Amino acid sequence: MEQDKTIDKSPKEDLRDADSREFDPVDEGKPGNPDARDQCRLGNFYVESMIYERAVNAYRQAINYDPEYATAHHNLGVVYYKIGHFKEALEELEIAVRIWPNTPLFRYTIGVVLKDARKLKESISSFTKAIELDPKYTKAYYGRGWALYYNGELDKACLDIEEVVKLEPGFRDALYNLGVIYTAQGKWDSARQAFAKHLELKPNDPDAFYSLGLIDVASDDETDRSLENFRKAINLDPRHLKAKFELSMLHARMRYKYPDHRQEAIAQLRSLIEMYEELGDFDRIHDAFFMLGSIYDDKPEDSDLAIEAYKRGLQLSGKTAEVHNNLGVLYSQKGLMDAAIKEFHEAIKLDLEYESPYRNLAKVYFYLRNEEIAKEFQLWINETPDKSAKILFNLSLALMDIGRAEACESIYSKTHRIKNLIGVTGAKLRRLYRELDSDDFEARLLEIYEDQEKCYKEMVSLLSTMKHDDLLLTMVDINSTIDTIIRQTGFKPDNNGNLLFSGRDLNNIRCVVSLVGNLPSVKGDQGKLKEAFSNIIINAIEAMPQGGKLIISTEYSEKTSEVEIVLQDNGIGISSNDLDNIFKPGYTTKESGSGFGLSIVERIIKEHKGRINVVSSKGEGSTIRIHLPVNLELAPIQTSLRMRPVIYEDPGELISTEVDKILRL
Repeated sequence: MEQDKTIDKSPKEDLRDADSREFDPVDEGKPGNPDARDQCRLGNFYVESMIYERAVNAYRQAINYDPEYATAHHNLGVVYYKIGHFKEALEELEIAVRIWPNTPLFRYTIGVVLKDARKLKESISSFTKAIELDPKYTKAYYGRGWALYYNGELDKACLDIEEVVKLEPGFRDALYNLGVIYTAQGKWDSARQAFAKHLELKPNDPDAFYSLGLIDVASDDETDRSLENFRKAINLDPRHLKAKFELSMLHARMRYKYPDHRQEAIAQLRSLIEMYEELGDFDRIHDAFFMLGSIYDDKPEDSDLAIEAYKRGLQLSGKTAEVHNNLGVLYSQKGLMDAAIKEFHEAIKLDLEYESPYRNLAKVYFYLRNEEIAKEFQLWINETPDKSAKILFNLSLALMDIGRAEACESIYSKTHRIKNLIGVTGAKLRRLYRELDSDDFEARLLEIYEDQEKCYKEMVSLLSTMKHDDLLLTMVDINSTIDTIIRQTGFKPDNNGNLLFSGRDLNNIRCVVSLVGNLPSVKGDQGKLKEAFSNIIINAIEAMPQGGKLIISTEYSEKTSEVEIVLQDNGIGISSNDLDNIFKPGYTTKESGSGFGLSIVERIIKEHKGRINVVSSKGEGSTIRIHLPVNLELAPIQTSLRMRPVIYEDPGELISTEVDKILRL
């Protein structure tokens, strides 16, 4: 039977349907023919004995004796419904309604059949007629609330289920459903209360504890409690695969801050997979494999396990562009370039807008001979004639990016030699300066030296923007790094413990530090991060020539697995015209500035797959927010299957995306 398309708007978590196929035929009304009544009672007996074929014959015989016997038509419709013949059921029920139009039960029964046939709008209308005939018809409110929920009308569904609980406070499934609806509405406290009342009536319901765990995850404030609730659900039902999956997701999210959780996540996922192979009843099993692959991907020594998990997930879910791209990266790291190219091809075919496989494949192409690249391009034209223009255009852009990077490498080599010559000249001038006695000659040499020093520094800054050295990865304590920079920059505590700046002819600058405790370490290059933070702090100091306040704070988000660093000053600020250009190399509004400081900062943050945002107004100060993923290679996913966008930086490294923290839609 064709389903009502409105069912597509239904929320993810299922309501309990206590009424489905659980109501019985009735024995009411007096037919004109006593034989009809006897046959109807015989049909009821057969229904109770679950001998449905004989029940159908008995009800038909009753109708033969008395065609206007509404109860017989109703009960025959119920039997048809029970054996799955919805069309025949509705035909008999409509006859019953025609005979007795003011009977709430008949309207309610039609509503149930329509509801299970997924004709939601018609079902809602029938339940509404039953309620109009009997305003205290609990089951009609319950059925209509169920249909409204799956029709996407959450507010109306909530009102109906609340009415059910008011009419029948001990209705356990109604309390459970009310909790589900409150959760879908984001009413966390109300949802918790509904599930708590449900658990008072049914204390060992694993689904209720599972739902409470989902609420804690969604409200993002009770990680420990959500772990506890998922564990309770699993203890009550060791085969509760949904609870196992959500528990594994929590452990996976926490592994950045607490490494021991990585093994817990793996253990839960492997247990889930083993149970799935036995039970075969979990619609997100492919996500479990993708999650497992992402966790294994944390460590190079587990790359074979990651590949196996990704491949199993693809077998179960069909083709997924992001996973094919990840497999390509893993294969390339193992030197299996043919396999890598194949996976990048698949990723591009599946999603023409997905940038990472284009860039990964372009890096492979860049080191091929021209004739080999031409063959590859011709292959695209042959395999995807209708899409080849867009694919080749994107690949060409990616190749141009790599070409520009290679050109920068060449310029870097030449400019590096110039820098060395300037450095040697400066050293000679310094020695000469120390040996001279003439005041006039000394002043002139000093001027030359200062010009040379400025040239040298600008050359160093220019080179640093062009050369993308490999990151020297360690686990960086951000709080400790910031604390060190603050003191090295010139801030010292006074007698009251306030951090005051001293140096560079500037004073009356106070630094307020608010570093959150137990901040997880970040995988990154400590030297580069220190350079980035130093640049920003020095800029803030120079922006407050008349004094002011610098506020530095850190925070950690478990939801995104990112460390946030905020640096705020109340200095001269940046005009809107200049704000758009501050990250461009060489752009500066300072008389003595090189213009490379913030461009270096931006590049360092991007190298760490982070984000930087600057908010400023002329005369009102500036606020810089930096977000750094705690794991350089894997950043968390917010919803569904989202992959981390990667910005091409170094032609020597492939771009790797991830399938991590796959959350509910």
